[in-house]
Amino acid sequence: MKRKSYRDYLTQYIDSLSPDDLILTDRAVSYASRELKTPPEAARKAVNVTLARLEKEGYIIRLTKGVYCKKTKTPSATIPRTNGICFAGGFSGQRTI
Repeated sequence: MKRKSYRDYLTQYIDSLSPDDLILTDRAVSYASRELKTPPEAARKAVNVTLARLEKEGYIIRLTKGVYCKKTKTPSATIPRTNGICFAGGFSGQRTI
């Protein structure tokens, strides 16, 4: 039986979040550490590398250091959407209506 990787656990974690939830590196480290039964210090580097790879593949979007969000498909484009905040190209912090 194949052992689950950090990628498997992190995609499971990300998929369990609602589209409006932020993906915080610290929470992802806690989740992976708990699931893999490893100390957080050991999991941090692997989680950072895995999140960077997921971003490069277009699975998530990096807003700023340690903060990611899921992509939301719209009829015209794919945009990040978090807590009612839409980001056109980066972290703006302004709500759109």
